[in-house]
Amino acid sequence: PLGWSKIGAWYASNARTRYALTPAVEQKIAEVIAGARSLDDSIRAVHRWVAQDIRYVSIALGLGGYQPRTPDEVLRTGFGDCKDKATLFVAALNKLGIPALPVLLNSTGVEYRDLPTIEQLDHAIAAVKTPAGYLFTDLTSEYTPYGELPEPEQGELALVVHPDGVTEE
Repeated sequence: PLGWSKIGAWYASNARTRYALTPAVEQKIAEVIAGARSLDDSIRAVHRWVAQDIRYVSIALGLGGYQPRTPDEVLRTGFGDCKDKATLFVAALNKLGIPALPVLLNSTGVEYRDLPTIEQLDHAIAAVKTPAGYLFTDLTSEYTPYGELPEPEQGELALVVHPDGVTEE
């Protein structure tokens, strides 16, 4: 039977090659954090850039509905869907040595925990690992502060997906 862990592993394998950064993306990250005075300032600068400067456009066709585009594609085009924006954010923070992971989320409020399907996970956000636990952030919500989630997403079914495919509900 299909379980949430298998869905997370499947997503991780689809996204595995999508976190590589090109010199152009690395240069943009350096520009974005240039004025940061602390690690927290750097995280907030990357968050603001991805949430506000990368336009949110959702187009889900075929495997593209489940596989993020690369950070380079998102930077070049200036837009991305939820998983593209989360992937860019995660890749940028990981480059800065800050542990961050993608999170697959049920944003509709309808969940059947006993019948795991990828279709129930219709949104992607990011989690930043801190000593106190995870801070979750939705990069498609332009003006929701870093570390907060829009009201409809709070308490919903979510899978934190590690690069090796291990998941945390």
